[in-house]
Amino acid sequence: MATQSFDKTFLVTKKKTIRRFKAKLKQKNEILVKKIDINNESKRGAILLKKSLSI
Repeated sequence: MATQSFDKTFLVTKKKTIRRFKAKLKQKNEILVKKIDINNESKRGAILLKKSLSI
């Protein structure tokens, strides 16, 4: 995980590269997110916290 951010300016002059970059930006990237039961996860977290604090 990154701890710093940076900003870099660059210039692209090749027309083929510009076309490819624009095409890439238009593509939709599907992201799958696992569905969880928040109530069960909260209970499980409380149990694990209780166990770790009682040791």
